[in-house]
Amino acid sequence: MKLINKVVEKLAEEGISSEVEGNDFNEVCWNLNGVKYYVCQSDIAEEGNYLAWLQSSEGDDHLLVVYENGEKFTWEPETYNPAFGCSCIYIGWRKGFLVLVYLEKHDIYICTISDGVVRSYNFHGEEIFIGEDVVSYSSYRDERNRKVKVISLTTLEKKEVIDVAEAKKRGIKPQCYQEYMQ
Repeated sequence: MKLINKVVEKLAEEGISSEVEGNDFNEVCWNLNGVKYYVCQSDIAEEGNYLAWLQSSEGDDHLLVVYENGEKFTWEPETYNPAFGCSCIYIGWRKGFLVLVYLEKHDIYICTISDGVVRSYNFHGEEIFIGEDVVSYSSYRDERNRKVKVISLTTLEKKEVIDVAEAKKRGIKPQCYQEYMQ
């Protein structure tokens, strides 16, 4: 079953009627109190009894919805300017926790969510690598200095700063965030 259909099922369980739309049937949409909401296929993640999605609305609302073993958790992503939007770069499960990486007007946010606890880390730049255990990135200042920062994916704490050549050698060289969004 397509992930988008699982979102439709969860919405139906809450009494919300939705439709699958888009050229490739890649978006689920619904109206609530006169506002249109939507979730794109690429903004959904599932693993076992875990399901999550990032939904948006024409009213500039953004909400992460997470189901862990049947329990629902919601969280509103931090944004500098909600009208600018919040674009999902990556959403997926790693070792029992959800990883959400999104772009807002000024920064990229890396979030981990488990048992209703959200950890967040942000940087001002556009190059990132999302691995199994680490995230590496280059802020705009780091790019000029040819440096790459590496953080632990589980704790979001800085582990080290390395040069681009070392990051490339280790297979963790950041790339433009748009490569993840295709």
